[in-house]
Amino acid sequence: MKREKSGQAGFSLIELLVVANDSERSDTMKPSNKQAGNESGFTLIEVLIALTIFAIGLLALASMQITGIQGNAKAHEVTAKSALAMGILEQIHALEGDDDFFQNDTTDMIWTFNGANSIELAGAGTCTALVSVAVDPTINGTTYDDLSQTSVTVACSDGPAITQTLMKRRY
Repeated sequence: MKREKSGQAGFSLIELLVVANDSERSDTMKPSNKQAGNESGFTLIEVLIALTIFAIGLLALASMQITGIQGNAKAHEVTAKSALAMGILEQIHALEGDDDFFQNDTTDMIWTFNGANSIELAGAGTCTALVSVAVDPTINGTTYDDLSQTSVTVACSDGPAITQTLMKRRY
C-alpha cells in the first residue's frame, strides 16, 4: 500500500491494520524457509553409506588386531627360546675355566634337562638344545687363543631355532 503525497506525516491506524493483515496473509501463503528444502537430518541413503564405511573400518581394525595377536605370539616364542638358551649358557659360564667342558671341540652335543633330552616351553612347544664348543676359535680371520666359544641352539616344534653364544677364558 503506497501512500500518496499529502501534507500528513505517518500512517493512520486503519492503514497500519491493513498492512499488518496483508503481511500475515502473505506469510501463511508462502512456504517458510524451514519447509522449503532447508530440513535438517539425514536421508536413509546417507545413513546406509555411513554404516557401510563404518563397517569397512571395523573390518580393517579386526584384521590389525589379528596381526597384532600373531606378532605377540611369535615374540613370546622367541623370548622363551632365547631365555632357555641364555639359562643354559649361564650354567656353562658358571663352570671353572679349567673344566674339561672347555678343553675339547664339541659339535651339537644334546643338552639334558633333568635327565630328559627335551623340555616343554609354554608358547614354544617341545624344545631341544644343542651345545657346541670351539676351542681357540677363529672369528673373521682372527684366532683367539685361551678362549672357548660356546654356542647353544634351541630348536622347538614351532618356528625357527635360536642360537646364543658365549666366550669363556680357559686357564
